[in-house]
Amino acid sequence: MELEDDIVIVSEAENGRQALDVIEETGPDVLLLDLKMPGMDGITALQSLQHNTKKTRIIV
Repeated sequence: MELEDDIVIVSEAENGRQALDVIEETGPDVLLLDLKMPGMDGITALQSLQHNTKKTRIIV
């Protein structure tokens, strides 16, 4: 059940590497990013996203 009609969850990721792949594939408007994740953590993913040309806004 979605609480908001205009918000769509396009994907979820278990770690920073998956998050980067999801952003590349889906180009979401907003990313909710956890800093503590297994493998590639959120800080490393955030640093990688600084070089991303997509207009995804990030909430940490």
